[in-house]
Amino acid sequence: MRRILLLSLALPFLLGSKAAAQACAGMPSFSSGPMQVAAASSFADGVSSVGGTFGYGVPNGLYGKAGIGTTSYDAFDGSSFDFGVGGGYQIPLHTSRKAELCPIASLSFGSGPNDVIGSGMDISTRNFAFGAAIGALVGNSSQMQILPNASFQFANTRMRVDDGTSSASGSESFGLLTLGTGFVFNSRYSLNPSISIPVGLSGADASFGLGGAINFGR
Repeated sequence: MRRILLLSLALPFLLGSKAAAQACAGMPSFSSGPMQVAAASSFADGVSSVGGTFGYGVPNGLYGKAGIGTTSYDAFDGSSFDFGVGGGYQIPLHTSRKAELCPIASLSFGSGPNDVIGSGMDISTRNFAFGAAIGALVGNSSQMQILPNASFQFANTRMRVDDGTSSASGSESFGLLTLGTGFVFNSRYSLNPSISIPVGLSGADASFGLGGAINFGR
């Protein structure tokens, strides 16, 4: 059960834990458009994930996101359907460079894999995280902005295994450190590589992610 659980947390993923905006996560500012569509993939040992989100926010204020995706597990030869929501608040910092601090929180659910390796067991997961993200502008031109960012969150994950007649569950709490750099083009488009490192959770691997976002609307 513990190995299965660690696989489920290997990808903090875009559906929630990276639900930040502007300098906090190296993404386009909501001043360039209040709506945002994003897609990302993430990889760790034996597990990979891909999905997309839709977000809405205001500059220097509240924002929220919702997304769907799928996570594939090599050990189970199967995948899950994932759904998540997240949000936060953008707080400008008074520094010589544009910088922001964002309290953030997220909640996500995964359904599957089902009938794991023909055993009749179905798996479901629930992940909750809260913390803060910070980012700053270090390079700026009319075509591209460079925004390194970091976040630390306290997370809890629960996994449930059900064979139709009985069930078992387990949970873990841990810290999650995410480091990334955002490259924002023409104020509306971004490319976001990142690495996420579980803290205080023996046996869990770091995951590597790559995402992109587009802001639009008025």
